[in-house]
Amino acid sequence: MIKTFLIQKTMLYIWDNKDLFDRLQKETEELTQEIGLPLEWRSNPDKKASRIITERPATFADRAVWIEQFEWLMNTALKFKQAFTKRI
Repeated sequence: MIKTFLIQKTMLYIWDNKDLFDRLQKETEELTQEIGLPLEWRSNPDKKASRIITERPATFADRAVWIEQFEWLMNTALKFKQAFTKRI
């Protein structure tokens, strides 16, 4: 039996700038408080790209929750924009 895990994800993708990632990571507490969601910090030291992610489970097969899921994506993207734009 194959299990499928569906998630919604909002992410800041930082290409080839570990210094920026490290600077932002020093503000983890402030950023988490501003965004209001837990953040996962993926430095990926052996790769050029780093990521700052928040995610949650999703149910794409159930149309009844689509609007709420789309609103979460939109609101979370706006929170990311507001929190990170002033720091970059």
